Amino acid sequence: MFTCEGVTGRAVFHPADPITDADIAKLTRAIHDRVLRFLRKRGKLPPADAPADDPDLEPPSLLFTLGAAAVQGRIALGPKASGAPAAHAR
Repeated sequence: MFTCEGVTGRAVFHPADPITDADIAKLTRAIHDRVLRFLRKRGKLPPADAPADDPDLEPPSLLFTLGAAAVQGRIALGPKASGAPAAHAR
């Protein structure tokens, strides 16, 4: 942290305490909660209290399915779409 001294406005550095695992966990939880709240507000996720097997929820779109498979390095469609990681070309 920096503060300014008197009239000269000279910046003075004050070292902070080291970052702990608890600090990282607190920050990660805050980001996680805010992202989920944002996605629910935008209609990209079901409400938090919706049952996981809610028949009223629409199945994921093809774009969502393909995107999820790409991020996970998995095969999305076809006979080999068993969830096994996609083979990478060498």
